[in-house]
Parts: sequence; structure tokens; C-alpha cells
Amino acid sequence: MRAPKSLHRRLAERAKREGVSLNTLAVTLLAEGLGERPPHVEDSANEAANMKLRSELMIAIQEAVSLWGGAQAEAVKRFAVSEPRLNDLLRGRIGKFSLDELVGLAARAGLRPRLEISGTVDGIAIRDQKPEEYKRLEQIAANLKNSETVEPVTVRELLRWFGAKHRGVHINETIRDALFKNDLHIVPDLNAQHIDSFIEIEEGAVIDEIEEQFHRSYRPLDEGSILNEIEAAMLNKLYVERVCDCLVGWIDRNPQVTEREIRAKAQALNKLGFVELEKEDGAEIIPLPEPPYRTGKIPHVDVRPPHSANDNISKAESRVPTARFERRKRRTA
Repeated sequence: MRAPKSLHRRLAERAKREGVSLNTLAVTLLAEGLGERPPHVEDSANEAANMKLRSELMIAIQEAVSLWGGAQAEAVKRFAVSEPRLNDLLRGRIGKFSLDELVGLAARAGLRPRLEISGTVDGIAIRDQKPEEYKRLEQIAANLKNSETVEPVTVRELLRWFGAKHRGVHINETIRDALFKNDLHIVPDLNAQHIDSFIEIEEGAVIDEIEEQFHRSYRPLDEGSILNEIEAAMLNKLYVERVCDCLVGWIDRNPQVTEREIRAKAQALNKLGFVELEKEDGAEIIPLPEPPYRTGKIPHVDVRPPHSANDNISKAESRVPTARFERRKRRTA
């Protein structure tokens, strides 16, 4: 594709910023443009939608290939295509690939394409009623109720269901809530194993005595609230949970760390408050060279809970147990 020098320069700079090739960026922009063209243009809505789907698949496949270290021989073997065909794929020649073919190539690359339906009909929004991960857990729950065997999965696989690569405060809480709503729990705990170790998904939501008592005696907590014993215990439970969520996320990103380094990191995290832990959860950590991941248990670390009865709490702290309560409202006898 030829373009004026000034336009080519701007596109090249944007492609560099976004970490993609110029061809990939051009294909994406063209696909988006097709989706926005007025109805009187001869390209049908079907063609525009098809182009957009093919574009997204091609970009994902190219990103997967780039992670293999640029070994084209490996890509040719894995995709079962000729070298010229692979070159067409990597150069973004989207017109040479059908949607079906790209779906197949994505599967061979280890990707899991997922269709999400959204839009409006007569002003009414239409979308998938439940995310795929919830449907998967619903199916597992149904299988367990029918006394069917459910195979164990690795922590990494469970994270993939939720679109995540590593553990952390937010993704771990999302997984816990999804398990709870489907009356499931995992053994051992999400934070107890290395990322490539296996966990079992079992029937029955688990709620410990502290959380049960907190639900029974719940009252809204505001900034400056004086904590009673069960509220202090609940806040401490959630604090320890957050520290451990941050710690395992750090271990997932840094698989070579030693037990001594893990304990030092835990001590550093234990000095942070709730808000600081949320920031730590989203921090960019430069990964060490990638060895095979360790499996087995993560060393137990002692975390010093910050509160006791008769303490007052900050505005940020008051939101945490309230949010957990709102997500897990349940009847208690």
C-alpha cells in the first residue's frame, strides 16, 4: 500500500508506539473504517463485520508468533502451512485468509477465540447474558451435582478463563466471587500453589466463621467508625488476603525468586495500607528471564494484621468489607 510520505511517517510513529507492524496497524484502521462506513456504501455490513473479526484474529496470531522468538520453522510446523503462506500471515495480507482459516490458526497458536455479541435492536441493548468464565463454572457446578468427575486444572488455566496472566488483588477477588456465586470452592487455596500447580474445583461455597459472623451482624461502616471485635477480625482477614494476593502476583511475574526474597517482599507489602496494596497490584514489574515455572506450594508468610477492636478506620478501609458484603449477600439463619 502506497501513501504520502507525511502520512506514512505518522502511521509508522503510531505503529511504533503501539508495538505493532505498520501493515498490522493499516489493516486495523481499514477494518475499523469499514465498520464505520455509511449504509449506502456498497460494502455490506456483513463484509465489514467479517473484516473486523479477521483483523482482530490476525493481530492476535501475529502477537502469539512474536512470543515464540521469531523462529519461522517452528511457526510453519505448528500451523502446518508453507513458508509463503506464513509470510502472508505475518505481513498482514488479510485478503488471503478466510475467517474460518484464521480461527483454525488461532487455535493452533494456543489461543481461544471467543465471540461476544453486543448491539441494539430498536434501541434495546443486546449482549451475552453471562461472561464465558461464569458459564464454564456453571457447567462444572452442574457436573459435580450429577456426581461427574471434574478434572483438576492449573492455577494458570483458571486465570486464563478470566482473561488474566497473573494473580493479583482484583483478579483473585473476581475469581473468588465467581466461585462463590456458583457454590464452588478450590483446594488448595488460590494463593497456596505456584502458577503451574494443579488445584481441584469442588462443590460448596466456603465462607469461614469470621465472614459468617460479619454477615450476621453487618452494619455499614463509615470513615472513623469504631470497630467491634468481629469487624476488626473481618478487616484483618481482608487485609491479609490482599497482601497475599499481591505477593503471589509478584511471584507469578518473577518465577526465579527465592524463599528469602519472598519473605522480604511479604514484609514490604505488610507495611502498606489498603490503597497502597491496590496500587502495588497494578504495578509493572520487570520479569526475570523465563525459566520453567516451579510447581508446588508457595512458602507460608506471616502477615501482621493492622487492626484490633475499638480502632477507628479510614474512608478507604471502610469501603473494603462493605464491598465484600454487597457482593456476597446471603441469607443467614
